[in-house]
Amino acid sequence: FTGQPKTFLRGFDRPNLSLAFAPKNRPRDQLINFIKGRRVQSGIVYALSRSKTETLAKALCDEGIEALPYHAGLDNETRTRHQDRFQREDGLVICGTIAFGMGIDKPDVRFVVHADLPKSVEAYYQEIGRAGRDGAPAETFTLYGVDDIAMRRQQIDEGVGDAQKKRMDHQRFNALLALAEAPVCRRQTLLRYFGEVLAKPCGNCDLCHKPPKMFDATVPVQKALSAIYRTEQRFGAEQVITVLRGEIND
Repeated sequence: FTGQPKTFLRGFDRPNLSLAFAPKNRPRDQLINFIKGRRVQSGIVYALSRSKTETLAKALCDEGIEALPYHAGLDNETRTRHQDRFQREDGLVICGTIAFGMGIDKPDVRFVVHADLPKSVEAYYQEIGRAGRDGAPAETFTLYGVDDIAMRRQQIDEGVGDAQKKRMDHQRFNALLALAEAPVCRRQTLLRYFGEVLAKPCGNCDLCHKPPKMFDATVPVQKALSAIYRTEQRFGAEQVITVLRGEIND
């Protein structure tokens, strides 16, 4: 080899990936309904726990969707067999923890679903990046709920590291929440996190397809904060709502 080496530089944008988030509302049904419409496609479902990967794989199989679990608790032979089948076969879904994906180079993964909220924007980006490596359109769908948020915060608080590391981990997680609850184009929000600017909405995310209705909540929020302050910050959301509505408790 002679001559100068070539430099290849790309940004973070993967325009072939469709991005979508949704609050959990009967999440198992949400997940099954999403995958039912993509029955002949290969996909990955990520879940927080080993037991949940097995539960979801069984639920999909019960719906006639071929699915296999993958997690570190399975013996080596089973993990290897499931991974090999996913590499070779079409229309197979792997329900795995984040242990699945390292070393996997299947170009035609058509969807990646997060059954639970990832731990950071970086983790989310890496995991959805396993879809659509052939350049063809692929979909990503992330479910999130209050329990996910509480569990992730608890993991950070109870994890190893000093106060500064935990503070940074909370900041990274907050950035992911901002992406999940973004009011405008998700791809613009995602790329902004990585220091890139997308000049116009992508047209390939759930918020571009169906923009949320916006309204000025300044006055309602002021009333809510006032009620919390006047009740000496001693009550939960249910009692504060009761006060704001002027309801009378027996």
